[in-house]
Amino acid sequence: MNLLPASLEEFRKRSYWNDFFRSRGDNAFEWYGSYADYKAILDSLDLRTPAGRRRPRRKEQSQEASAANHTAAPCTQKEETAAGGEPDSTAPAPAANGSQVAGSRILHVGCGNSELPRELVEDGYSAIVNVDFSSVVIANMCRRCRHLGSALEWECLDVRKGALAKKFGAEAFDVVLDKGFLDAYISGDQEQPAAGGAAPAKAWDYRQEAQEYLQSVLHVLKPGGVYILVTLAQDYLAKELVRCFHAAPVSDVIIFPLSHKACPSSSSSPLPYLFAFTKNLTSSPAEDGQPVQLTKRGPKLTCTVVAGQGRAGGDETFSIWELPKRIVSINKWRFFQSAIHVYQPGSRSTVSVHRQKRGNEAEESAAYSIAIYDRVFQEATEEKNKKAGKKDGKKGEKKKSAAHKTAALFAPLGQECSWLYSTPEGNEELALQAGVSRLLVVTAGVQGAAEAPTGAEGLHEQKPSVFEKMKDELEPYLADLALPGSGTIPVLIVSEGSSVHAELARIRSPYAGCVVVRDVECDDENPDADRILVLRQMIFSCNPQAVQSEVKVLLPASETSGEAPQFLFCQPSCAYHLATAAAFALLPAETTRLSATLLGLGGGILARLLSLLFGRAFDLQLTCVDLDPVVVQLAKECFGFEEAPPAVTAVTDDALSFLAQLPASSQDVLIIDINNGSSSSSLTCPSEDFVQPSVLETLKARLAAGGLLIFNLLSRCPQTKKQILDRLTAMFPFVSAFGMPDDVNELVVCSNQLDAHAADSAVFQTRVDSMFKKVAASLPECAGDARRLASDAALWSSWSRRWRVNCEEEKREN
Repeated sequence: MNLLPASLEEFRKRSYWNDFFRSRGDNAFEWYGSYADYKAILDSLDLRTPAGRRRPRRKEQSQEASAANHTAAPCTQKEETAAGGEPDSTAPAPAANGSQVAGSRILHVGCGNSELPRELVEDGYSAIVNVDFSSVVIANMCRRCRHLGSALEWECLDVRKGALAKKFGAEAFDVVLDKGFLDAYISGDQEQPAAGGAAPAKAWDYRQEAQEYLQSVLHVLKPGGVYILVTLAQDYLAKELVRCFHAAPVSDVIIFPLSHKACPSSSSSPLPYLFAFTKNLTSSPAEDGQPVQLTKRGPKLTCTVVAGQGRAGGDETFSIWELPKRIVSINKWRFFQSAIHVYQPGSRSTVSVHRQKRGNEAEESAAYSIAIYDRVFQEATEEKNKKAGKKDGKKGEKKKSAAHKTAALFAPLGQECSWLYSTPEGNEELALQAGVSRLLVVTAGVQGAAEAPTGAEGLHEQKPSVFEKMKDELEPYLADLALPGSGTIPVLIVSEGSSVHAELARIRSPYAGCVVVRDVECDDENPDADRILVLRQMIFSCNPQAVQSEVKVLLPASETSGEAPQFLFCQPSCAYHLATAAAFALLPAETTRLSATLLGLGGGILARLLSLLFGRAFDLQLTCVDLDPVVVQLAKECFGFEEAPPAVTAVTDDALSFLAQLPASSQDVLIIDINNGSSSSSLTCPSEDFVQPSVLETLKARLAAGGLLIFNLLSRCPQTKKQILDRLTAMFPFVSAFGMPDDVNELVVCSNQLDAHAADSAVFQTRVDSMFKKVAASLPECAGDARRLASDAALWSSWSRRWRVNCEEEKREN
């Protein structure tokens, strides 16, 4: 029979497992590897010793432990009569305190027909209770392992509805061992229809089942006991671990990412993890059948990923709240390890390096990011080498070998987000200049940048020791990411200087890690020689290579002058902001009062520009929504954002929730400027939620007649862009996307009704092209228009009329 059922729901049916084990007979089936793959790890955890006498853990992966003696006695089988029902009252109850055995008492959940119980006993473990709800496999295993005597007990038990706690009572085991059981138990097809057209069965609530099971595990564990979980740690499962254990009586969590040996069938299969959860020594026993009580803990529960198990560098410790995203990061790293040594022209991948803080605390944000870029034109170089090899084989071979090398480049502090260091196109140019096949572009995270001196004395005198420290820390990572045959990795430093003028704020955010506000040098022409022109930037530690908000600021030459900084909102450094403002001219001519909503405030730069342009002339009422209260706070304190209801209102809320509450046909303009939080997605902006059909329908319903839906679109994948535009085109009469000069962002404008001045969408497109041609041709000229419009509201109407006339003239000429 097939190993996998037609439906994941079959995993929870006793009949499926009975058939499964009948078909296998005495042939063992091992989920996620065999005992040999875990032995060294289990030895290092000292699991043979009972929980109360277990010595402190050490970092070594294997330790010697003496084997406990066990006596020979007939193997007994105990049958559970009903799924999740009461224990069989006729069966003798096991000793809860483990006094009958010399070593640890182990509960093995979902034992199946694995060889693990036998191998554990042969390796010195002396008391193992094996649980499975297939009566077929329990009977078979009892027969096969009879020679091992009382060291092994077998229970047919369905673990649902807290059956573990009901069956065994509180604090009955030193170790609970779960190898693949939880993965199968909470898997499911949530949307699978009922067979034969029958009424749908009650939905499988895997969250509730996971919590009940994990609470039962903690209930039966002694204080100091260990829950061993071998799992693929899928995202939904990792989140359930966080939900259960973040406030549970658990002292620490150790994570061992396992090697390909645990998945011998396919080197490309997902690799499992071994988790070790230790119950507090001071845990208060819960009453039988009652869940373990959550506690208000002092220090945060931390997880430690052990080095050498699929990660470069040392052990890493972090808050349990970060577990899901760290698992994603480790999976990416392990995938890189299997594929990174293959040269892939034009590919660009990024890995994060986290530094351990003092006191074994977790560093919340990445210390460094390393972008691995493979040069596109290497293939042409190889072709030349082949031709050269025909004339002189040795010479050609030498050239080809030299072409395959790797170099690392440290981006100047303060310039990490520039095009040259943060895009594939910029990395291609750097790789060509360096003459290497692979370039490792290293950028300091927000913490690393903070350690560099700032201000006048640090502006062009960056201490070389900062880069020397980076070299020392990153040496093992760089070697692991290099192409084969690279030898010593040369490290290139563009400049020892730092363009960071000053760091103004660094605040913890519940959503973005650390939010940093800094001023960096600006190379544009300074309009005021008596002031200092800088770019003020907002950066999230969760995505340090992207500037979330940026505005030009004129600072007083002297900090003691008492002058306030001057924000140049009408000279935006981002062309997409000007294009958004220009798109307002596509509104119906009769529009005299504007109601607009901006989803994604950021630093408030776009909001201030729109307020200056349209606040008085069109009585603009702009509502700005942002989920992060820290971002809203910094927009007001550092970026000159001013809230003045009803003209400008800031709301701290989830954008989708806010959108659902808006009245129908109430908005003249809806602007979506929210980044996508998924690092694995090809879409950077907007968030994937806002391009789902159901959300687009909601957005469309909120627009007034002739209203505009405006997206900030950023994706380097043509297929992703096409898919989004096709979806929008199917819903709106007019959709168009416009690229901006020197900007990877595109502006997508959707209208639910063509303007009365336009005969059809083609005419409308001609007018739009004419308007945006000016933005693309001369950004300074367009910024000048914006400044004049902001200073005299009456100019806006005349500019709009002139634009319409010009469009009509261009139409006639065409």
